[in-house]
Amino acid sequence: MEATTSRRIWPGGRTRLAAVLLLAGLSAAAVPAADDSGSTPLAASPPAVPEGPGAAPGAASPGGAASPGGAAAPAGPGTAPFDAGRAAGLELTVGDRTIPYRVFAVFALPGERVPIRARVDGAEPRAASATAGGGGLAPAGPGRWTWTAPADPGLVPLEIAAGGERRVRLNAFVMTPATRVENGYLNGYRVGRYPTEPLRGLAEYRPPRGFVRVTPENRDTPVSPHFTLGQFVCKQAGGWPRYVALDPDLLVKLERLLEGLDARRAAEQAAAPIPGLFVMSAFRTPYYNRLVRGTANSRHLWGDAGDVFVDRAPPDGVMDDLDGDGTVTTADALVLAAVAEALARRPGWIPGGLGVYPPNPARGPFVHLDVRGYAARWGPRPPAAPEGGDGSAATAVRPSGSPPAP
Repeated sequence: MEATTSRRIWPGGRTRLAAVLLLAGLSAAAVPAADDSGSTPLAASPPAVPEGPGAAPGAASPGGAASPGGAAAPAGPGTAPFDAGRAAGLELTVGDRTIPYRVFAVFALPGERVPIRARVDGAEPRAASATAGGGGLAPAGPGRWTWTAPADPGLVPLEIAAGGERRVRLNAFVMTPATRVENGYLNGYRVGRYPTEPLRGLAEYRPPRGFVRVTPENRDTPVSPHFTLGQFVCKQAGGWPRYVALDPDLLVKLERLLEGLDARRAAEQAAAPIPGLFVMSAFRTPYYNRLVRGTANSRHLWGDAGDVFVDRAPPDGVMDDLDGDGTVTTADALVLAAVAEALARRPGWIPGGLGVYPPNPARGPFVHLDVRGYAARWGPRPPAAPEGGDGSAATAVRPSGSPPAP
């Protein structure tokens, strides 16, 4: 018998949710009871919103409206409009990654040269400026710059402005190179050892280039509109500093999932809380992954995977009752997975893993997402949905010969 948790019901209940589920081809009744979650670590509380003079600018907990620092400010349950944190009219390309948000993270190694390009309403800006709190910043043409990371690891704020409210803050983290890991330790922090050979020779399974040093002073730094650095740190015991690998593509996927949840809320016309995602587990060191008996090649080791659930009504570290039946079960995780599957049919969604995990006595249900670069599915599954408007199948399958799911 599946474990359940008594919880508050989302306004609108099962009737409104049923319409959204049908659009995604999901029946809430189709809920397998198998649980392959194994040793997934317990949830930890998200970082508190910083206050006072030493607070990181714009830091926030998941969900909410915009704050002056560019990230989303926390908000209690209510009908306030959701702020996706997108930069109106201003879009940056940093390296080969397009950044449409007002605040985002950049990761570089010491001395690395990072090209930055600004576009305003899709065109080259007539006037744009850039400032950097460290390293070297050189113009490379209209709306173009090259930032050279300083020699020492740390956080460097960058700001790109194109007039009026068109501003983007880049929190650039200069990483500690992975080559500095000695005997499984990085400056006293136990990392463990990555496989000497990548799984089946795939580039996605090569060791990370570097790790971000995380301290009490920088853990609340926004890495995207609704997430902060500390939410992705490994849950292993120990003091500070800690080190984390984090793939920016994961941040984009989580932000888009929040937008999808808000679209669902709007479709229901329900007075539901602003959507928020609790990051239950993200980066894991190889050492910690072995400790919790995780899959040897889990994408968590590369910082491009997150185990998440919706937690806003009320925010208490447990999945919300998304299907409105008064309990928290696998069906609620399947609702979240259905939103992700619908987004997977749209342009710009980065292919990756999607796994649904039922509740067990130690924690509630959740969904695993990653950006490994190809589709993989495991765990309880919704029925196949109709084809999307682009003609693509609603549910992708793992390609033949691809690595197993984590």
